Amino acid sequence: MTDKKTKNPPVYTGPESINNPDELIRKRCSSCKEYKPFDDFYNNRTSGDGKDSRCIECVKQYWKEYSVRVAARRAEYRKARSADPIVRENIRKYAKKYAASPEHAERIRELARKNYRKRKDAQKAESLAHATKSPNDEVDDSAGVRSALPDTTAKMPR
Repeated sequence: MTDKKTKNPPVYTGPESINNPDELIRKRCSSCKEYKPFDDFYNNRTSGDGKDSRCIECVKQYWKEYSVRVAARRAEYRKARSADPIVRENIRKYAKKYAASPEHAERIRELARKNYRKRKDAQKAESLAHATKSPNDEVDDSAGVRSALPDTTAKMPR
């Protein structure tokens, strides 16, 4: 459709542009079937008119839906592979080999320190919350946990 010598795309005129010369360059979206200006289409050098067949809004909508579909498939795939003992063993071997390389050792140590500090801070906060809690506070004993424990308030005979 494109003139090979001039490389100019042909002008597409939609039905509403017959009486309006300002809207001469329009194209119909193959997805939403609306006539839109050429500027509402992405460039595509492989097509005859130099523009994509779907408008920008339809392309964006497609990729949003696609990313949701692919994310679900990837999660399913990872879950299935992580259940495979051979794959888990190969991952362990690779991790061990990765940790042994000197260029990664420092990064791994830094991540370990960071995670250690994070866990330690969480532990301190939990201990502080537990220490400030009064022993007379009501405890939900719906599971019968307290009643199953031995009585520690009674004195032991010597």
